[in-house]
Amino acid sequence: GLLLVPSLLPYLRVNNELGFEREEFEVSFWSAKRFDYFAATPDNRLWNQTTADNFFHIERALFPGLFLIVLAIVGLTHPRFRREKWVLLAIVAGAVILSFGLTAMIFGRETTFPYRWFYDWLPGFKAIRVPARFGLLALVGLGGLAGLGIDRLWRDIKHRIPTRHHLMTGLGALLAGLALLGLEGITIINLPDPLPVDDVPVYYAWLADNPAPTIELPMGEGEVASAWPNFWSMMHWNPVVNGYSGLVPPTYLEMRERMLDFPENGTIELLQGIGVQTVLIHEDYDESDRFEAELALTSDQRLTLRLEGPDSIYSLEPDPWIWQMVDAVPTGQRVDLPNVEPDPLTFGYFVAILQRQGHSVTGNGSIAYLELVEDDPACYAILHESDDPARLGYAGATIASQEHDYVLYHASECE
Repeated sequence: GLLLVPSLLPYLRVNNELGFEREEFEVSFWSAKRFDYFAATPDNRLWNQTTADNFFHIERALFPGLFLIVLAIVGLTHPRFRREKWVLLAIVAGAVILSFGLTAMIFGRETTFPYRWFYDWLPGFKAIRVPARFGLLALVGLGGLAGLGIDRLWRDIKHRIPTRHHLMTGLGALLAGLALLGLEGITIINLPDPLPVDDVPVYYAWLADNPAPTIELPMGEGEVASAWPNFWSMMHWNPVVNGYSGLVPPTYLEMRERMLDFPENGTIELLQGIGVQTVLIHEDYDESDRFEAELALTSDQRLTLRLEGPDSIYSLEPDPWIWQMVDAVPTGQRVDLPNVEPDPLTFGYFVAILQRQGHSVTGNGSIAYLELVEDDPACYAILHESDDPARLGYAGATIASQEHDYVLYHASECE
């Protein structure tokens, strides 16, 4: 439990800030089904063809291997280690049961499983996306039982062979076991790209020498597009807009769509607002879009070309206006966002930065899965300049700060 604390604290923070939790339909979708325990990954050398019909997704490919199961069964017959073998069996059974998630079909009836209690009552379980991964914990118990099985078999055969042959027999048995388990478990994995970490691309070396918040374009589609900027960020350690972990921020997918219009439609102002100072445009940027983008960039005084090439780097003139507006709010004050509809993405960044600076946030509307909770009017509210503050409950409010198209109002009834 203590070892898990450092990784659990960020999830707790995200839950407190965003109210993020895995919905039941997502938990059920990624829960194990009985056929998943007879499904190996497509890359498995031995079982990929035999179990192909049962395969659904790599997250739910839970077949542990036939030899491991046989050795584990033999381990249960071991005359010694009685306590240990039942503890190991309990680990296997408990992990398998939890892997089935909230419910499972038993004799044609949907039955509630213990995972339901953990999901409802134990903090942290609502952050788990894939209950089927508990099936991997079962391998811990199976591995221990298989070890007992090997010990049982060795005890049974060693008294039948001359003492002088014990060493060779033991080595032969070990090699045979490794061969069987290796044949069963070794998979073929082809990485999509070589990883020349000893030959860092020149643009990432430039980022290392010029640290600043960065965005890489195009942001791409799917998880892999986010994974590579995350990987390469280890070469320079700059904060990057690209990427996410097991939880996707409510602004991320909308930001990815908005950046398809870069450098038009307010994208540069938005990047400035959240603090981005470096823009890396990769070679795989769409050719026609890249020509138009670079033409616009060369005429925009806010951007300066720093590294020319197939992968170009531009410096963006600092103007962290969202941060500046948040800084205008007194410490500890609650901030209301009574209408996020004009631009959920920008208001989403206001929410994130306000919370990062220690402010609680209320409001009306949603930003992806983040539903803002309405409350009584606060002393401070942020509205789009096109909104009428009187219509939204802030009649007579004075302007405390204005940045670009957004206004921070101070309610008239507050000192």
